[in-house]
Amino acid sequence: MDSDHTQLAAGSVLAPAAEAPPAAAPRIDCRDIKVFYGATQAIHGVSMSFPDRAVTALIGPSGCGKSTFLRCLNRMNDTIESCRVEGQILMDGQ
Repeated sequence: MDSDHTQLAAGSVLAPAAEAPPAAAPRIDCRDIKVFYGATQAIHGVSMSFPDRAVTALIGPSGCGKSTFLRCLNRMNDTIESCRVEGQILMDGQ
């Protein structure tokens, strides 16, 4: 048996796992995000949270709104005249 595995004798009982620390408040919290380009709605009510010090990936097919959603976070949609963003994006609860 290699060093990455542990063998237990028959009848052995494992000690209960330590409790996980309480989850911290999210670093970025997005609530009911909707994005419109003119009269066309590109994103429909997306809500998600991003924890502090975590790597997060947005995956999905081409044209599903990944880049549009990211542009809400970095405010690049503000540079597009016909773009309107609704909902809340909070950083550190503000």
